[in-house]
Amino acid sequence: MHGLGAQLHHFRRTLFGRFGPGYHLIALDRPGSGYSVRARGATGRLSEQADILRRFIEELRLERPLIVGHSLGGAIALALAAGHPTAISGIALLSPLTHLEARIRERFDLLYVPSGLLRRVLAHTVAVPLSLRYAQPTLRFIFAPQAVPADYMVAGGGWLGLRPSHYFAISTDVVAVEQDLGEIERRYRDIALPAGILFGTDDRVIGEAVHGEPMLDKIGGLDFERVEGLGHMPQFVEPERVVAFIKRIAARAFANAQ
Repeated sequence: MHGLGAQLHHFRRTLFGRFGPGYHLIALDRPGSGYSVRARGATGRLSEQADILRRFIEELRLERPLIVGHSLGGAIALALAAGHPTAISGIALLSPLTHLEARIRERFDLLYVPSGLLRRVLAHTVAVPLSLRYAQPTLRFIFAPQAVPADYMVAGGGWLGLRPSHYFAISTDVVAVEQDLGEIERRYRDIALPAGILFGTDDRVIGEAVHGEPMLDKIGGLDFERVEGLGHMPQFVEPERVVAFIKRIAARAFANAQ
């Protein structure tokens, strides 16, 4: 499950084809992202998106899958683990958003538009031209200290994010985080599923010291992998390490589910 402003190609482009036989992999676009749409009246709240994921699992008749979540997708995976633990076998989180902090809000200040009407007006006027203008600096920041992959805009799905509907969904997600994340934080100690976190020490988007290491005291038996020098996009930069991490958490999760 992808993060803010992303889509399913963040996993299909990077990880699919690396697992070998015996794995059933599903990447999805969160509502409003990539090829999906967001229902009218949807709030984008973490609890709402977790419930949508639960219904997705039921609709496809998946038998307690392992949920892999990157960045904001990690926060939604945590919401699912806290609210619907019987629907899944475990969670494997990549650079996850786990705590409310002012710094994150400041990083995405231009996307924080509480008014739905203003959000829609911006989406259909200045949002896309501004996004095009600042696309490269934004991508360099997100991937730093590593380089942006040369094929990111096409194979990585980057162009999908430069649409009015996508801006509206991203802004909605940014506003919604503050409504739910604090409450979800208070439930981390209740999570008893196999869980793992992989975090780069040089992540400039979501800091490991705030969103990674503190989780060791909150989820029992947490498998925590800290990677020196790695930024916010591990699946692009070190896909084999990420695959090995996911396989390790999957082995625990599915062993417990049998």
